[in-house]
Amino acid sequence: MPIKGLSDQRRFRRLGKLRLGQKAVSAKSGREYPEKSDHFIADFDDEVMGTRFEKLFGAEPKSVRVVFPDEDTEKVFPQYYKCYSSAGLLCKGDGESAMQRVPGEALAMDEVDCPGPDECAFALAHGAGGRTGCRRIASLQFIIPDLDLTSVIQIDTTSRNSILNINSQLDLLRMVAGRLSFVPVDLILKPMETMEPRTGKKVNIFVLDLNFHVTMATRHLLQPITMPRGLIAPPVSDKLPDDLYPRTQIAASPEPEPEPEPAPEPDSDDYATDADITAAMDAAALPAVQRAAMLQSAEAGGWDKPTLLACIQRAAKPAPAKRGRPPKQATPEPREIASEDDMNF
Repeated sequence: MPIKGLSDQRRFRRLGKLRLGQKAVSAKSGREYPEKSDHFIADFDDEVMGTRFEKLFGAEPKSVRVVFPDEDTEKVFPQYYKCYSSAGLLCKGDGESAMQRVPGEALAMDEVDCPGPDECAFALAHGAGGRTGCRRIASLQFIIPDLDLTSVIQIDTTSRNSILNINSQLDLLRMVAGRLSFVPVDLILKPMETMEPRTGKKVNIFVLDLNFHVTMATRHLLQPITMPRGLIAPPVSDKLPDDLYPRTQIAASPEPEPEPEPAPEPDSDDYATDADITAAMDAAALPAVQRAAMLQSAEAGGWDKPTLLACIQRAAKPAPAKRGRPPKQATPEPREIASEDDMNF
């Protein structure tokens, strides 16, 4: 007899990813950072498929013919705020609610409120250099039929413009074609001129978009399809997309491994009156709102004193620059964040 809820399920296999950048290393600091690309970069589990991809689309493709494996937009293009540490995904939310990892329990998740990356004490506590450790990430899942009709590929983006483009085109595709799945479309990476808010200068960025050529005259040519019973797209990979998400934005130290014994009690019953904690917050020049949020997170998460002190140190504001003659401008280092994501476009 089949197992109910399992034996009737089918799903595509995962081939790998197309990436929008690659890791680079700063010659000056030695740190890794994501270097933006103006073309798709194949990162497949099967090297043979990578070779075939290059033969089909060239060494630096900017357009790839794809189809989508499912009618459910949530499976084709899920979009969430995600907070990472060097140990993996810590929290995933939608701006109202989130599933957050329980401290000390690798697989346990709790539902919590989600105020968004810039207002979340948990995200600020798990960021580095005073920056939030949470960002929006959207993951598009598709099949390249000329490459392999049985495998799903994923591409991740943090770009506001790319998310708007893809959402809009998916709605239009469903309207004019009557469905999403297995309608040929071109996934493209195109240049876009915009203005950087901090400097007011015009900059060129690269954004994702979809092109398709379904008209009222050709709509009837789309053949109806019958999907195998129970066939679904695989779950989106929640691994850190290090081609987009700078490791300098997340906590440098790995998350502690779950201990078999209960975690020790905090060193102090009330961190709000602890002299060392207060002195550290004063030295870090933390505003009252951030202090309260960090203390609340420490209490709720059962943090010990060293953990809280480390979070305060990471959230410390940089010291103000001294007045006087401006220093001589040095040759700028490569930016450690892709321009569009850094500017929140």
